Amino acid sequence: VVEAMRWGLVPSYSKADSAAEALKLGWKMINARSDNLVRVHKRLLDRKRCVVVVDGFYEWLAPLKPSPAHLSGGGKEVVSSQKRPFFMKRNDGAPLYLAGLYDTWHDRELNDEDRRGS
Repeated sequence: VVEAMRWGLVPSYSKADSAAEALKLGWKMINARSDNLVRVHKRLLDRKRCVVVVDGFYEWLAPLKPSPAHLSGGGKEVVSSQKRPFFMKRNDGAPLYLAGLYDTWHDRELNDEDRRGS
């Protein structure tokens, strides 16, 4: 089954009445990190797993850290004093398949169900 979802997990148990309130409360999770996966997402791990198909994703490079020379334009290392995004993708252009979690959250303000994933 293929289904479109919104990015940014808001768990169904969130008490927020709207998406804006959920963001203020810090509920919108875009990464399910392995170090807190079982503690925070145990309920979702058993029944709410999915595959997320993407062209690529961004990683943030820390200030003064060189970009990977073999991945940056022209094979030349780039150093910057600011944090910057670095797009990661397959060299052959094929899609990447990422493990994901999802949940259905009810937006009381819009009276709408919203499927969200991370």
